[in-house]
Amino acid sequence: MSKTRKSTIEVQGAAITVLSQKEKDFICLTDITRIKNADRSDDLMRNWLRNRNTVEFLGSWEQLNNPDFKRLNACRSLKETIGCGVIKKL
Repeated sequence: MSKTRKSTIEVQGAAITVLSQKEKDFICLTDITRIKNADRSDDLMRNWLRNRNTVEFLGSWEQLNNPDFKRLNACRSLKETIGCGVIKKL
């Protein structure tokens, strides 16, 4: 089992959480949205996840990095999710 390391970086005066696992770093998107609008970071995140470019990017990233990714199933699920205006929590 690999150990996850948690650290922070400073961006525009704000602390952004970084998780490191298996020599890969993951940044906290919620921390980034708080830079733009601390009171409504949830709205910013929802709007970002509804954006077609974001959805296409995430699909491409999954295809490159996840050998079990099934694009057709993901597209169907995303269409339903975005179409009704509800974002599934991960």
